[in-house]
Amino acid sequence: MRFPRSWPRRICLALVFGVGCSFFFITYPPMIDVPQHAAQVSLLDSMLRGESAFAEEYELNFLTPYLLGYGTWLIASQILGLHLALSFILALAFIGTYAAFIQLRRRFGAPSTLDPLAVAGFFGFAFEWGMLTFLLSVPVGLLFLAFFLDFLRDESFKRGLVAALVGALLIASHGLVFAYFFVLAGCFALEKLRRTRSFPQKELLLFVPLALVAILYSLRADELSPLWADPRGSYVQGAGFARRAYQLLHYQLSAFAPKAWHLAAVIALLLSPLLLALRPSKEPARYLPLGFFLVYFFTVPHDAMDTSLLWQRFSLLFLPSFALIFDARDTLRSSRAAHIASLALVIGVAFILLPALGRMRAFDRETEDFRAVLEALPAEKRALALI
Repeated sequence: MRFPRSWPRRICLALVFGVGCSFFFITYPPMIDVPQHAAQVSLLDSMLRGESAFAEEYELNFLTPYLLGYGTWLIASQILGLHLALSFILALAFIGTYAAFIQLRRRFGAPSTLDPLAVAGFFGFAFEWGMLTFLLSVPVGLLFLAFFLDFLRDESFKRGLVAALVGALLIASHGLVFAYFFVLAGCFALEKLRRTRSFPQKELLLFVPLALVAILYSLRADELSPLWADPRGSYVQGAGFARRAYQLLHYQLSAFAPKAWHLAAVIALLLSPLLLALRPSKEPARYLPLGFFLVYFFTVPHDAMDTSLLWQRFSLLFLPSFALIFDARDTLRSSRAAHIASLALVIGVAFILLPALGRMRAFDRETEDFRAVLEALPAEKRALALI
């Protein structure tokens, strides 16, 4: 019996969309910072309606690098309500990460068999900490890099405009993610200089409007901005090399105490290209995303400019960056063993994601009694009861 070579891809798509849909069955996901994000969206909604009793205590800052996350949640909440809008944001971030990685992977010519690695670490550090705006900005960053690579290959006005527009959206998505992919894109421009011996003038000109927007944000910053922080008082280097090497593995699946199977699962994912008979590419540019990630992960401080967890949150980019260094091989298309290995990888990632979904459902059940108590209280007394 011939093994259908489209099975692994179809099953992977079903898995991704199934996990994305599962968010709509969770009311309160176990994400630490999500309650404060929800409060900010709720406050923003009431202020825009002119119904907030605290309007005089706050001001609206639309020149913020979190505009995409809060704006999308606010708009979606008008139709779906606050809770379902959160589910929509999480589904958008999860499915968007997978779709954006596929676009980037195609630019590199990497194998589609490693696509499951794009979302294997989604429920790790950043998710458990509830970094919602960060999670939503990662697909934008991946798309920006993909479109910038298009511009490097074809210096047309259309491709440059698309890359610039996505870059502008990235600035409005998340400051750290913008800085990460901004510098990474610059590395690819410099790599072209090394390869062609011609100065990438047009490519670097693309960065001018993006840099101007970033400078505008800096000039708009006030005393509450990280840009006003005392560098000496807010700088903490954090863990050393050995500790970070360990955290690089366990942050893929958990922000806190890892289980033994977590580390074993991540190591198995790293070995999966061997089972698929994939070979690392001989093109130096293919190693830029992984190399840049590793330099960032092992050198960036824990705290700086009043911002914490600067390197930990980027853990979810490790496996996607790793997948990009391998070449797609035509000989695999007719290999029954390779297709079985591809299917095994999809199933393995499914077994990694399912416990995270189970943990979310268990956390949601634990909140049922708490919700019942709150709903029995008058709305104006609920905050007092929490205190």
